Amino acid sequence: MQAAIDAAHMRGVRVTTHAYATSAIADAVLDEKTAIEMARRGTFLSPTLMVYQPPRSDARTAAAAASGAPQMSDRAIRLAIRHGVRIAFGTDVGVGWPHGSNAREFPLLVAAGLTPMQAIAAATTSAAESLGLANEVGRIAPGRVADLVALEADPLADVAALQRVDFVMKSGRIARRDGRMLPAER
Repeated sequence: MQAAIDAAHMRGVRVTTHAYATSAIADAVLDEKTAIEMARRGTFLSPTLMVYQPPRSDARTAAAAASGAPQMSDRAIRLAIRHGVRIAFGTDVGVGWPHGSNAREFPLLVAAGLTPMQAIAAATTSAAESLGLANEVGRIAPGRVADLVALEADPLADVAALQRVDFVMKSGRIARRDGRMLPAER
């Protein structure tokens, strides 16, 4: 893993690792020393907590649960939060959960120790920064892509309200209104 990271960094390329199985998590282990170093370097952690709570169990998620991976993941995010590691929203949707259910990650992030505003920032500004897209997306500002959502409830009072989006604007075009998807504009 180190050789691949070194080669990518020599070329100015960002690197990420996907740790799901116990052996992969062990390869990318997050201990106290690592969390401190990640915070110092501005490294992002994308915990993808939903993957361990799928709507239905399959052999892969059952094996991960039996291995202790969910507990290691929970410990890792709490350690990361405590040491100020930057959190970028991620869900692994498509592994157990259907696409479109990403917002179920918000309450899990809050349960792990983020405030609702920090969880929202993880999905917007931090995610954009982690991908090197902070000058294009992640904030409401002139010159940025107009991706917006609106809800009836206050997500700072109940972060789970983000699972009930009433309005979506994607790239400046309305994609959902009153909770219903609109036909694609031509």
